[in-house]
Amino acid sequence: MRLKTFAHLEPKTLAEACSLLAVHGEKAAVIAGGTDLVVRMKYGVTNPDVLINIKCVEGLDEIGRVGEELRIGAAATLTDVQRSAMVREHYPILVEAALGVGAAQLQNMGTMGGNI
Repeated sequence: MRLKTFAHLEPKTLAEACSLLAVHGEKAAVIAGGTDLVVRMKYGVTNPDVLINIKCVEGLDEIGRVGEELRIGAAATLTDVQRSAMVREHYPILVEAALGVGAAQLQNMGTMGGNI
């Protein structure tokens, strides 16, 4: 199966990513790891004209706390979650869930945002 031709855009800021989404609307799909999206594209389930890759958007891979809340950026990989000392200590169920998604190679690429 071949993918149809599409544009691949790589914004560097959240504002730029949002602007690209506003411009391209429903013709765009957001990608970070791509482990699910690319499969759906191969099978023709989704056919975006534009992929907006948020992998390099500053801060979207961060894991941290804001007050009492845990914040996991949409581009944080499942492996990032597994390795986070804070997540391991305070939210072990998330570590268990991240370990349950596919093989290690998929966990290295797959993101929290993509799996939610």
